[in-house]
Amino acid sequence: MRLTNGQKKGLHAAARQAGLDEAAYRLVLRNLAGVSSSTDARFTRISFITCMAFFEEAAGGTLRGCTPRYWQGEMESARPADGLLWRIRRDAKALGWDEADLDRFLASAKMSSGRHVSLAGAPAVWLVKVLQALKAMCGRQEAAANPGTPDKMPF
Repeated sequence: MRLTNGQKKGLHAAARQAGLDEAAYRLVLRNLAGVSSSTDARFTRISFITCMAFFEEAAGGTLRGCTPRYWQGEMESARPADGLLWRIRRDAKALGWDEADLDRFLASAKMSSGRHVSLAGAPAVWLVKVLQALKAMCGRQEAAANPGTPDKMPF
């Protein structure tokens, strides 16, 4: 999804209202949305809402032009965590992992480097990254279990 010009302006205005400088703004985008710029095509709707909710909280719970805690409410209604968590736990179970293993993996240097220590509090962008990594691990495990199965028929 590409953000509209209005959404980009809204992000910048919200960051200024929250008292963040350019470096802090970029850090929020990297940590919450997984992008370094509002022009990045990988910016998702949930990432936009998550960033706005963060700026709202940093600004004291209200952004100009919005009702108090508007973006917090949007984040709660838009967060796809339940479905993602179910799929993450299913794939983790296939690998023989429990909840503590998942939390350690999320916090590991290969994932969030300690920025997020628990699946319960992780933003959706990080849940998607964990799910993608687990799917890849499950695929490698399946391929190792069936080494003689060709991917394509030779004819």
